[in-house]
Amino acid sequence: MPSVQHPEAFIAPQTGVSTLILGDPGITKTRSYEAFARCAHRKFESIIPSQRDPADIVGYPSKTTITVPSKGEIEVADFIPARWMVEMEFCQEIWPDQVWPDGHEGYDGGFALFDEALDCSPQHQAAIQQILNDGIKNCWVAACGNPVEVSTNGFELSAPVVNRMCILDYKAPVDEWKTNMMTDFADVPSKYPMLPANWRKTHMPEARGLVLGFIEAQPQTAQKCPDQRADKAKPWPSLRSWTNAATLIAAAKSVGASRETTRRMVTGCVGQGASQKFFAWVDAQDLPSVLDVLSNPSIFDFGRDGSRTYAVLAGVISYMLANLDDQIWTQAADVMVYAGKDALSIASAGALQISRVRPSNVRYSKEFHATFGELFRDVASQRSF
Repeated sequence: MPSVQHPEAFIAPQTGVSTLILGDPGITKTRSYEAFARCAHRKFESIIPSQRDPADIVGYPSKTTITVPSKGEIEVADFIPARWMVEMEFCQEIWPDQVWPDGHEGYDGGFALFDEALDCSPQHQAAIQQILNDGIKNCWVAACGNPVEVSTNGFELSAPVVNRMCILDYKAPVDEWKTNMMTDFADVPSKYPMLPANWRKTHMPEARGLVLGFIEAQPQTAQKCPDQRADKAKPWPSLRSWTNAATLIAAAKSVGASRETTRRMVTGCVGQGASQKFFAWVDAQDLPSVLDVLSNPSIFDFGRDGSRTYAVLAGVISYMLANLDDQIWTQAADVMVYAGKDALSIASAGALQISRVRPSNVRYSKEFHATFGELFRDVASQRSF
């Protein structure tokens, strides 16, 4: 792994999952993200929400018109985005002549940092919620701040804001600081874990399969908003945060991150308790890779445990959808047939999913007909089954 103390803090923002790092004042949180943005050739903008009007985040009211055929033009209210948001999204077009010290030309995107995040009042938290959830096109979004007890204003984050982010503890990177002091804080791009271009396509299916298998085994962990107010300010499991966790698992795998790095990111999404249960379940399964199962379904015992079977088949379906071609679809169909021998109900659900995207020039095999033909009579009448 690259030589940064907190690789998870630099992996997570690249995935589109909004990231919050929390640590003591003065440990270079903002400067570390600024250096990372430079190394990634991204335009960096640090926004302190508590020092701005909420409208500078959600947009300023403006009058415009909508044309309705039966009524003509009707005046309506709309919002004009703030300067920094437009610059983040369109920085490649606004500054096409940007040249970096290493010779790289242009911006590769933006990096928006919400600084002093725990100084945000409820009004400011409400303003940043949508950005934390939906992001900004062509821009990484992160936040940093001091723990509430040492923040200038000290507002606890609300449960909806917390649930949109991966929240990470960030301890003082003393060794990195010493090196930076000696080198006059020179940028070293190679020390950061940069995600490969195909990371989603390659690793997301297995990651989602793991999460889906776990939720199948322990459905009570899927959605659990804390009852106590103090706990709502910490990561907690929801359908959204488990989706984020799967994304971060895939990203971690794509750069060869350690188990501990992966664990910290999952914990930052769903909380300590749910994360511990998840990794304990994963360790007990010893699941094969999706590619191995596609190549040879017989390597897996589909009749041993329903949640294991669900995890593997979910991974197969996800991989097939992300890499759809004739061969991979046929392999996925063969997996469903093999799984149907011992886990017909789960395999039938998978067969229904893949039947919806069958390439037009691929025919169902005799084995597929024999296994699922009776169950999919309705589908047969619609798609020449």
